[in-house]
Amino acid sequence: MGLFKSDPHITNLNLTGLVKVLIKYAHDESLDTEKIIQLHAESIKDPFIKKQYSLCSNNFEYTLVPFDSALKYLAAKDPHSLNVNIAAAMTFAETCKDVFEEFHIKLDPQILMKINDFQDLCTSSSPLASLSELGGAKMTVEAVNPKAYPLADSQLAITILDLVQQATNYKQLKKGANEATKTLNRGISEFVVMAADAEPLEILLHLPLLAEDKNVPYVFVPSKQALGRACGVTRPVIACSVTSNEASQLKSQIQQLKDAIEKLLI
Repeated sequence: MGLFKSDPHITNLNLTGLVKVLIKYAHDESLDTEKIIQLHAESIKDPFIKKQYSLCSNNFEYTLVPFDSALKYLAAKDPHSLNVNIAAAMTFAETCKDVFEEFHIKLDPQILMKINDFQDLCTSSSPLASLSELGGAKMTVEAVNPKAYPLADSQLAITILDLVQQATNYKQLKKGANEATKTLNRGISEFVVMAADAEPLEILLHLPLLAEDKNVPYVFVPSKQALGRACGVTRPVIACSVTSNEASQLKSQIQQLKDAIEKLLI
């Protein structure tokens, strides 16, 4: 997601501020998508297809209510309820795609792209909302087990979680310490991410040793709950591995992140 690069003010915000900005962007994206769908529906002559686009437009109107609630829960420092509302907004959007797929109707490419962009904003908000629970922000090495090394700072953690979320969508992710171990042994891991608040941390400490043996970058992020959200699940995840795919659209992003992780060890 290029949002962090496109707005220079974003990099100066703490995690709670970032979540608020992402929710606002998702809200605006929903309004924009609703208008585009409405315009497209007006150009459709087939009454059945026209109806499906109209229903899809209504669904995006319904997403506005969960976003209003999400902002209230953010202010109340209730990340669980916040994430429930973000998930609700995503469900309305996903229903659009499901209906078109069910009736074997090809969704307009521009609208499909808008829906996917909207969902990306929502899925990026969820792990950050969980991470913001740690106090906005500035979780330092002193705040966690010193064995959790290297530990990503807030900005790098955001980038990692964003890429993990994208890897989930591209089927390039294995969740859990056991699955991460398997990817290292099979030589298909690009890099490994671990949660610094795993308890006890020792259940993960074989992974850095194995990753070093396989010459694979590894890094810790502050929150297992945030990592779980990025992995697309509601439960905490203590480790995951982004896997290789030569034809992947994420290839350049993965390489950039690997370089950033390796710089932590210098």
